[in-house]
Amino acid sequence: MHCLSCYYDLHGLDESRCPECGRGFEPDDPRTWSRTPRRPWPSLRVFLPIMFGIWLFLTIVFAIDVASQTPAGGSNTLAVVESAMSAFILTLVFSVVLLIGFAFGRRHSRP
Repeated sequence: MHCLSCYYDLHGLDESRCPECGRGFEPDDPRTWSRTPRRPWPSLRVFLPIMFGIWLFLTIVFAIDVASQTPAGGSNTLAVVESAMSAFILTLVFSVVLLIGFAFGRRHSRP
């Protein structure tokens, strides 16, 4: 039994309040406490395909933009490769922002 806000171990406490953060709980009501000692991280089976999809989408959008700016009959292979690399970098930044948000964001919205 762990606090919903800070995941402090609530076993054996005399009062129904977390000593770490002050959040109240009812030992008989599992909705007021967590069974896990910490917030579970997203599975790589879920996270990686989402990030791959975002990278693929950005790559296609950037490639279309480069193709629309290339003169008829011209070749701009380097610009397409650069756009794919830019999409990859943006996806990495987006991934880091998501993971930071997940790690430090609000854990539960219930009071």
